Amino acid sequence: MDHVLTIESDEAIGLAQELAKVTGESVEEAVTRALRERLTRRMDVRHRKAAILAAAAEIRSHLEPPLPTSDHSWLYGDDGLPV
Repeated sequence: MDHVLTIESDEAIGLAQELAKVTGESVEEAVTRALRERLTRRMDVRHRKAAILAAAAEIRSHLEPPLPTSDHSWLYGDDGLPV
């Protein structure tokens, strides 16, 4: 089965050729590796974010009320100045 990827951007073609030149790879190899590396980085970010959110949920599950809030209105008088 033949696969065709057409790139019409002169900039993209130039970048692919330059990358192939500096890596010593074919243009196809250089582009494939660049796409794979970028996809891996993006997926790593998603996995780290999921891990952080899971850790926060785990910590939150062990907290007992009253939970801290960002409401600091008790520090200020009716005039908006610190009490």
